[in-house]
Amino acid sequence: FKLLTMAVVAPVVVVLTFVFQPNWTISAWTALAFIPALLLAMALRFAVEWTMASLAFWITRVNAINQLYFVVFLFLSGFVAPLDLLPGPVRSIAEWLPFYRMLGFPVELLLGRLSPTQAMVGFGAQLAWLALALVLLNVTWARGVRQYSAVGA
Repeated sequence: FKLLTMAVVAPVVVVLTFVFQPNWTISAWTALAFIPALLLAMALRFAVEWTMASLAFWITRVNAINQLYFVVFLFLSGFVAPLDLLPGPVRSIAEWLPFYRMLGFPVELLLGRLSPTQAMVGFGAQLAWLALALVLLNVTWARGVRQYSAVGA
């Protein structure tokens, strides 16, 4: 699936780059800050989605929950459109949810749209959400495995 997506997206990106000729000037600080932001975003998304998957211990049809999660993720992470287009109060809430920390924050950091203070707040929020996601993951996984084992015993 990912290879097919890349096969479709890569040529479009190349063509659009030549057509619009964006001015991407990335400083060394921005590039260095982007790497840990990206790694934390990947870890956060993995932990949240694994937690969602572990709900299958209790709910046999997790697909609806996953679809709801991905719809919310698409809109509140900045994937569909930048959060700047959301109404003020909705944007403020979206910026503090984990979805923005999984995608919007690293992208805005790479584009140089964040001050050093905003970047530090963003890293702190990523770490806090990651810690919470890992705690929830450990709880759901441990209880789920215990329940699953008890059923077969």
